[in-house]
Amino acid sequence: LDARARKLPLPEEVIGEGLRYVVAHETGHQLGLRHNHKASSAFTVQELRSPDFVEKNGTTASIMSYGRFNYVAQPGDKVKSLIPKIGPYDFFAIEWGYKPLPEADSAEAERSILDKMAARQMENPWLQFGGEDGPALIDPTVKTESIGSDSVEATALGVKNLERVIDGLIPATTKSGEDYRVLRDMYENVLDHWARWMGSVVKLIGGEEEHRTLGGWVQESFRRVPREEQKRALQFLLDQAFRAPKFFLKPEIIDRIFYFAVDDPVLRRQKDLMGELLSGMR
Repeated sequence: LDARARKLPLPEEVIGEGLRYVVAHETGHQLGLRHNHKASSAFTVQELRSPDFVEKNGTTASIMSYGRFNYVAQPGDKVKSLIPKIGPYDFFAIEWGYKPLPEADSAEAERSILDKMAARQMENPWLQFGGEDGPALIDPTVKTESIGSDSVEATALGVKNLERVIDGLIPATTKSGEDYRVLRDMYENVLDHWARWMGSVVKLIGGEEEHRTLGGWVQESFRRVPREEQKRALQFLLDQAFRAPKFFLKPEIIDRIFYFAVDDPVLRRQKDLMGELLSGMR
C-alpha cells in the first residue's frame, strides 16, 4: 500500500505477496501467536541464497517475525520469493495450541503431552521462540528487520544490495514536473535499513543467546557470545559502519535533496550505533 501511495514502479505480484504476508501475520495474532523475532535468525545465509530452499521454506521460520524481506540473496542467486511465508514455527505453535488430544483423560495428562511436544524445539532450532522480553534486548538471535543466522555475513550481503538500490533511486522516484520528495524519503529508508542491519551486528557484542528451556530438558537457559565472535563483529563495525559506504554520498543524489549538512543523515545513524555499542547494559 505504501509503495502504491508513493507510485513506485513495483510489479503487482510483489505488492500482492507483501499483502499476503501482512494478512497471514495479523491472522496469526488473532489465533494467539506473539511475535517471534528469534525466527529471523533460523536460516543460514547459504539457505537464504538457495532458490529451492526459499521457495519451500520462505525467508524466516515464522510469519510472526519482522524479517520482512530477503535482502541476503544476490541477483545471481535467482531467488524469486523474497517475502516471508507461514513457516515451521507457525505450524508447530498452532499444533501445540489447538491440536485435540483425545488420548489425554485429564488436564495433567494433557500437560505431559504438551511438554513433550514443546521440547521438540531443543532438537530443531526452526521451532525456537524469542522476543519482546528482557533477554531479547541483548540476544543477537532476536532481531527485527534483519534475517540470517550470521548477522555479519548477512549484513555484508545486504549492503551490496543497497548499493544496487542507490544506483536506481533517481529513475525510480522522479518524474518530470515533480519535486524530489519521494527521492529523499527513499534515500532515508535506505539509510534506515543499513542502520538496522548494522544494529543486528552490534547485538553480538556483549550478547547472550536465550533458550526457552524448562526443568527436565537438560539445557542451559543462556549462552554467552564467544569472544572471537564478538571481536569479528566489532571489526566489521569499524570497517563497515564507522567508515560509511561512499555510495551513500553520491553527488547526483545529494545535490538534488540536500542544500546543507549533506552527511548529517549518515552521521546521525552512526551516532546511534555508537550509543548502542557503548550503552551501560552492553
